[in-house]
This record gives sequence, structure tokens and C-alpha cells, in this order.
Amino acid sequence: MIFKKAAQTISSVMLLVFIALLFPLLGTDNPTLVEPRLWLGLFVFFFFIVIHCKEGLLEDNITVRVAAYTFLAVPIFAGIRALWAYFVVHQTPVSNNPFLPLHLYIQWPTHWLFYFTAFVTGYLAFRTKLRAWSALNLMGWMGFFLAVNALPALLLTGKTSYIDIHDKRGFFFPVFYTWDWVSEHAMNRFAHPNYVGDIMAFGFFAALGLVLYCVHVLRLRKKGADLNDRLEQKLSSVPIPFILLRGTLAVAMATAIFMLMSRGTIVSFILTVLIIGLILCVKFFERLPWAAALLAVSLAVGVLGWAVNFEKVFSEIQSLSTEMQSQEDRGTKSIDTNIEGQKRAWVIHQAYPVWGVGTKGYEALARYFAQTKDPFSFADVRAMNHYLQTLAEEGVGAYFYFAFLIVYLLELFKGLFLTRSRFKFVVSLSFFAPVLMVFIHAFFNHLMEGFGMRAMVYLNMGASLSVLRTDFKHR
Repeated sequence: MIFKKAAQTISSVMLLVFIALLFPLLGTDNPTLVEPRLWLGLFVFFFFIVIHCKEGLLEDNITVRVAAYTFLAVPIFAGIRALWAYFVVHQTPVSNNPFLPLHLYIQWPTHWLFYFTAFVTGYLAFRTKLRAWSALNLMGWMGFFLAVNALPALLLTGKTSYIDIHDKRGFFFPVFYTWDWVSEHAMNRFAHPNYVGDIMAFGFFAALGLVLYCVHVLRLRKKGADLNDRLEQKLSSVPIPFILLRGTLAVAMATAIFMLMSRGTIVSFILTVLIIGLILCVKFFERLPWAAALLAVSLAVGVLGWAVNFEKVFSEIQSLSTEMQSQEDRGTKSIDTNIEGQKRAWVIHQAYPVWGVGTKGYEALARYFAQTKDPFSFADVRAMNHYLQTLAEEGVGAYFYFAFLIVYLLELFKGLFLTRSRFKFVVSLSFFAPVLMVFIHAFFNHLMEGFGMRAMVYLNMGASLSVLRTDFKHR
């Protein structure tokens, strides 16, 4: 019994450490940064699943079973495709070979297995109050760590980088790059505004969820309710400092997100905040602490108004309208590149409807499926639409993946609107909000093709369902 509890504690700590290691990736696909995390993650996930498998992955909830099975079908399909491609490539003349270079099929089943185990681990991991709370707290602080590194540079220079002792630019403070191994294996240098903003959002919504639930505990204490839960008792003793501190983290991250000046991230962030706010109002309209919410919004607006050049932000967002003008009037814009990439992805899917062109295979074929003579350099690399690119690359496997997403959303919204637990509702929504933001952004950006972003998304997807389980333990 003692050994089992020790193993559970170790597995939980290892999982939290691994989640923390995903933030410094900044969404990169740099192999020297990704590969160690891939194999470490598989070890952490499998270790966690073995230790906690008796807690029930496939309990009586048929919807969760369907979601797990459809997602599992994707790595199975990728594995079958890799074996089939191997034998076809080695036994079929090149002129009749229906497959692309072998590495496009062989390399990626492991990645899909990683994503599946991330979802399963997230589902198993956060069925207790303490684990879920600890994960959100960690994500809030890690998102704040990114914001702390970004804000000084943004406020002083408008850029998201510093020059270190090696005369190289890096996102994090120069002291972190004192040793070369840090940038090679621990912390990424390059920070794409789209990626960084969305990764910070994981911390923002985590901190915001903690604030909302602490406000609820404060209301319970004022009403004289019996707080038997150890966590609620602890929060009720220091509610104001807790709310102010986590609120400060959230404001810092929101400031950084706006100052990154990525219109796609800003639009996706605003849409997600509005949708989450609407869900909160529909569920708890008569109980929503409007005074606290108004105070938080006022504080956020005050800080954002001081730190952010909103005229520049609005002009960046308004530039979307120029994207809709005819190409003759404005020349080639990003909307043209996006549309071209999406057209190519669809044509590639029609040409390879069963096996696809292999994960990450879009880049190998895109230029041969150009739909216009105009130059679209980035359309040669990414489709700028996660769903169409997945369709082109995974073939039949993409339909399993889409089925998984649909079943997940159905189960999540069912759980959110049926639960009577304020903790389960707020915490599940906090895990889900950044997932929603990324999925919105993925309609017109390639951020979901990155290893770090996907890992965080699938962990959060599993976590959001885990909290809504009927056998969730409030301890």
C-alpha cells in the first residue's frame, strides 16, 4: 500500500514537471528540443497509465469510450500505413509506387501514439481536486513566466527577444542562454507571436479559473456555508491575496498576448473569452459574482490601457478588412496564401484519399499541386488550416481524428451543463478554454502542427473530461 501511494505521488509529480517542460518549447518543432520530450513524455505517460489504470479509463461512460477508441484508431492507422508503405516502397518499381518517400510514413506513428497517450493520461490524471488544482496553478505560473520574459522587451523595444553574450537573439532573458545546451535541449530561442500568445493563453485561462473559483469560495464563506473540503478551507483563509495574485498573473499574460500584435491570436483570444463568458452566464447567471467580475475587468482594462498601444492593436485587427479586397487592388496578402494552401490541401486529399501523403507530408508535395501561377511561398510549406492539412496528410486517418474531436466536444458540453458542482464546472472550463482558442486559431494558422502545442492541447482535452467524471474525487 505504501509503495502504491509513493508510486502514485511520483507519477503525479513527474507529470506536472513534464507539463512545465512544454512551455519553454514555445511551440517549436526543433528536433533537439522535441525528441527528448517525446521519449520522456511517452515514459511519463505510460508510467502514469500503469500506476493509475485501475482508476478507470473506460468506465460506464460510453461517449468517453468512443472518443478514446476513435483517437486510438489514428496511431493504429498510421502504424499500418507505415508497414504497408515499407513493403510497397521496397517491392514496387518506382514508376508504379503510390507512396511518397518512406520517411514521411515511417517517422510519425510514434508521434500519434504520444498524442493519444497524452489524452489518456490527462483523462486519468485529474480525477482528484488536488491534482486538477495543482495543474492549473502550475500552468498559471508557467504562462506568467513566459509573460515576464516577453513584457520587458515588448515594452522597451516592441520585440520579443534579447541579445545574449553569444550575440544571438533569444526569447528568454539572456542569463538563461549562458550555456549552449540550454537553447539546444531546454529552452527555445525563436518565438513566433502566434505560438507564444496561444501558449500563454493556457496559463491565462488557468489563472482566471482559479480566481473565479476562489471568488465562489469567498461567497460561500460570507454566507456562512460549511466548508468541509480542505482546499476550500485553505482558500477561505486567504481569499483576497489569492485572488489578487492570480488576477495579476492573468492581467500580465493578457497584456503580453495583446502586445505580441498577432491579429490571429488576438481575434481567437477575444472570441474565446466571449464564448467562455457566455457559457458562464448561461450556467450560473443568477449566481455570477458581478461585482468581482466588474472589478477584475476594470483592473485588466486599466493595466492594458497603460501597457498596450490599442491604436496599433486595432489597426492590426482592422487590417483583416484589407485582406478581403481583390488581389488586383492590394497585391498578394496572407489571405491569398491561406486560400491557396487550403486549395492545395483539398486537391492533395483528392489525389491521396486513402493513405494521405503522410504526417508532415504536405510540404513535400504542395508545390506540385499549385492552383495559381502567382508566388505563394508559405503555401508550399503549410496549408494554414489544421483540419484540411490533416485531411491531406492522414487520408482515412483524418476521419477518425475528426470523429474524436466531435465526440469529445459532445461529451464536454454535456458534462458542463449537467454538472452541479461549481468546482468541476469552472476547472473543466479552465482546461477547455485554451483548447477552444487553439482550435479556433487552427482554422487559419498552422500552430496545431507543432509538437508542443499539440501535446498541451491533448493533455488539456483529457483533463477537461477527467474533472467531469461521475467518480471525480473532491479531495
